[in-house]
Amino acid sequence: MIPNAIRNEVSAVALRKFDQLTEEQQQSFLEDYYRHRKSTGLAFLCWLFFGLHYAYLGRWGWQVVFWLCLGGFFLWWIVDLFRLSGMTATYNGNLSTKIMHDVVSIG
Repeated sequence: MIPNAIRNEVSAVALRKFDQLTEEQQQSFLEDYYRHRKSTGLAFLCWLFFGLHYAYLGRWGWQVVFWLCLGGFFLWWIVDLFRLSGMTATYNGNLSTKIMHDVVSIG
């Protein structure tokens, strides 16, 4: 069973396949996920200080564009305040799918 603390973060694909894994594979999945997942709180701190939220989420192309246009003259920066939770959730969902694919492929 996936721990309740991360159940809402992982993708539906990862949730379905998790119970089909061996105990060793489950442990490997959880270790990788905990090591690489992103925190919404830290994403907001990165957003607040220098607008580093795209870099934190591994989207360096968007980060450079964000800086070059000064966060859309701060309009884009304000909009991202409301989008950031969803962007972090999307990152974590995609991460869980990728890790599940890697664990199933290797195992």
